Amino acid sequence: MPLILFTTALHALTIDIKRGMESGSAYTILDLKDNISFKCYPYKIVEGHIKEYQCTLPLVPKDLFSIVKTDFFKISYEVKNSRFILKIAPTKKSRLFPLPPVIYENSVIKPDFPETSKHWIIVGFEKSLPFLGKKKYFVEHLSFPIDWRDFALPSIGAVDLNGDPVFIKNNRDVERFIAIKEAFAAGKYSKAYDMAKEAREIHPKSIFETDFLRYEIKALAAMDMKENADKIIELGKQFIKHYTSDEYLPEVLLILARVHSAMGFISDASYFFDRLIHEHPGTKYANLGRIYLADQLYMSSKMKDAINLYLEALYDAKDLEVASLAAYKLAIRYLDQGKTDKAVFYLKKLWDKNPEFLLKDIEDAHLIAQQLASRNRYKLAIEINRALLKKIKKLNTIYEETLYEIAEWYNASGDFKKALKWYERYLKEYPFGRFSDDAKEKVDALFVDGNDVNITEALKKYDELIKSYSDESIAQKALVAKLKILFKLKRYDEILKLKPDIDNIKDEKLKEEALKVLKNVVDIKFKEAVKLNSCEDALYQIDTYNFDPGNSYDNFLFSCFNEYAKYDKALEVAKKHLQDKNIDQRVLWLCRTVHLLRKRENAIEAYKALQDLDALLSINKNAVCKTHDWDKAWILYNMERYSDYFVWIKKLLEKYPTDIRLTEYLRKGVEIAQKSGDKIQQLWMLEKLINLQNRVKVYPYSPWAEFEAIKLYKTLNKPKKALKIAQSMSEISLGQKQKPRWLYQLGDLYMQTGNSKKAKEAFKECIKININTPWKELCKDALSLE
Repeated sequence: MPLILFTTALHALTIDIKRGMESGSAYTILDLKDNISFKCYPYKIVEGHIKEYQCTLPLVPKDLFSIVKTDFFKISYEVKNSRFILKIAPTKKSRLFPLPPVIYENSVIKPDFPETSKHWIIVGFEKSLPFLGKKKYFVEHLSFPIDWRDFALPSIGAVDLNGDPVFIKNNRDVERFIAIKEAFAAGKYSKAYDMAKEAREIHPKSIFETDFLRYEIKALAAMDMKENADKIIELGKQFIKHYTSDEYLPEVLLILARVHSAMGFISDASYFFDRLIHEHPGTKYANLGRIYLADQLYMSSKMKDAINLYLEALYDAKDLEVASLAAYKLAIRYLDQGKTDKAVFYLKKLWDKNPEFLLKDIEDAHLIAQQLASRNRYKLAIEINRALLKKIKKLNTIYEETLYEIAEWYNASGDFKKALKWYERYLKEYPFGRFSDDAKEKVDALFVDGNDVNITEALKKYDELIKSYSDESIAQKALVAKLKILFKLKRYDEILKLKPDIDNIKDEKLKEEALKVLKNVVDIKFKEAVKLNSCEDALYQIDTYNFDPGNSYDNFLFSCFNEYAKYDKALEVAKKHLQDKNIDQRVLWLCRTVHLLRKRENAIEAYKALQDLDALLSINKNAVCKTHDWDKAWILYNMERYSDYFVWIKKLLEKYPTDIRLTEYLRKGVEIAQKSGDKIQQLWMLEKLINLQNRVKVYPYSPWAEFEAIKLYKTLNKPKKALKIAQSMSEISLGQKQKPRWLYQLGDLYMQTGNSKKAKEAFKECIKININTPWKELCKDALSLE
């Protein structure tokens, strides 16, 4: 029958375990191979039975293994005096055999077993040695070595179709490729990369050359896409240039698209995504490209376009894992947007077809279950948590919480019988756990009045009392009792809906009890909103119920007020901390205050706050305010402190030599200098602006800046400097209307500097442009004067 194979690789040593059946009896063959000869021998014999074999190797393998147990053997090892000792303890009958070398390696077969061999086998069996049995032999016999050399026949090896010998170079490239694939599949990406790189160097013309290069790229991406971005891009471009028809080209295009996206090179990423999706439609990688492009768009707030791409990938995918990824992305995006029904729709699709996909990331699956439960979608949340319990071990950090949540969610959903069952299971497994006190209280409550009938009847009775007695004390007591039951059941939304009734309670003591329940509910809902990072829900609790969460949530509230453009409230929060004793905290809140005042365009107040901030920053050199430098530039400009503004711009140029944001402030500097008539300052600002644009290859103020600089240099009678600016404009993509003006200016400056040949070339290129402008006419006039 077919054998079951298990292999463990240890440096040069390999251990293969093969299992089989003969005549209804199981047996196991343990293969031990190395590329150098080693010794194996029975080490421990008790009453004629071998209890342990040992094999001694001179080198310690790089990759060691844990103890292996099978039906016939227990395999372990010991490192002693820099030698590796392999220990094999048979649990049943066994025999040890050395395998002789193949005849072409050693043509003399000796009569006795050798002490060392490159290949040993140990056979484990129950009754008799399989297939071999024990042959009869005579005590008196001849023993001599056999030499096969006299019987050897000539051989030319393999031949081709024409009968000519085939000389095969022992490249072993296929073995390398298999080893690379295995290393990558095992998550050993660094090893896979080194092996693939080495294989490409050793086997430059192998049929696996493209695979070696592909695995270099894949391994680098798997290790750290951002860290290895330059190398990935270099190798990826090499692949797509030389292997345009390779079947794995879409996979490499996908990696290139993802790495450009991860590095923030959105334009380049979009190019590769577009090429992948349109040149390789219907492939697995095209749909993966749609998904990752959708991620990029979603992060850029293009949510509608992202959702459409996820949907295209979902309904076009033929691969279950790709379709699962698309459904998962749709679900989490809709959860993020608060569209719970749509999120649940796609989560159910995923859960019904491929639950293991969601369970691959334990923590993420648990977080999704918690989000569903927080939105009253208990059924699916419970299903996910129950599946997690089957998958994770009790030692896992989330096991206890997951188990307790199932009980809580059954309770919250009104399935009290199952809730009781799961609370009891929790207490059985964790009698002194994190939630054991709460679980005991819940069990007691469910036993006393927590079954379906009792609670339903109780709530029904309270509703009848509230309706029958209206504003009387009995109705108010019934309302408070109802609130307490609803709170125990965690039916918080129902309590919040009763706020108008709570406000109408006349009895002060009862009202205090009711408000306490309401406050606890609002506190819980607020904390849930904070946990989910939901500003909308958190601010709703504060505004609707006049809730004060205290100073501990000021950071969260500040960001929420800022996000929803409630700058007045954000300032109120910030100003509470402007006198904090901790200097770092004062810097943080002053920084936020300055930035907020800038957003409100309140330059005067912003300037006052900036002075305090600068004073603190001068004291605490290690303090950080990320928005300080740009806020200060804006404030100085708007306060018309132009002298300070120019000094500050020069500092920013030193600190951020390639930051494109500086172009705006340099442009403003030009305007200031223009108003004062300071041509030198204008030119300085324009030159810095032009140089910055040329450095980063982005031109927000071109060709305006260049034309202004040329005009100024002309007025100062410096045609050579003006020409240098004009020449640099060849790198800029100019429009049809702007190009004639540039070419005329360029030609005119060539004329002024005595280069009539170049001038003529510029004028000729100018008149070729298919648009009529006064500048084109000037070019024609200039040529006619030649």
